[in-house]
Amino acid sequence: MKTTAFTARLKSGEVMQGMVKRDVNYWTYAPYDYARVELTGDRTKLHFSRDLHSGNEVTEDLYVDTLDESGRVIARDLIDVSGGRAHHVDLDAAGEWGEIVRRALAAVEAAA
Repeated sequence: MKTTAFTARLKSGEVMQGMVKRDVNYWTYAPYDYARVELTGDRTKLHFSRDLHSGNEVTEDLYVDTLDESGRVIARDLIDVSGGRAHHVDLDAAGEWGEIVRRALAAVEAAA
């Protein structure tokens, strides 16, 4: 498992920090594709996950939490840019959030 710290600045100026985990192996008896991006700022928390399940089905989820002053979640927005496919995220269509996830995944690959 490759893990690295990652920092991103939102267009609003908020700085988000956290960890990125990534591990992929399609050339094994039990292939896997695992990715997690967990970034937290003062008022926002971003969650992205990717998993390869049996039957070679990849599922992805991307959601953003809005936090109150004490860090508790007060709202959760599922970023549904799937084009009608359940548990699939089109990072190009996800705008700023997709770009942050893309850069985070690239950073963990570069750190390896």
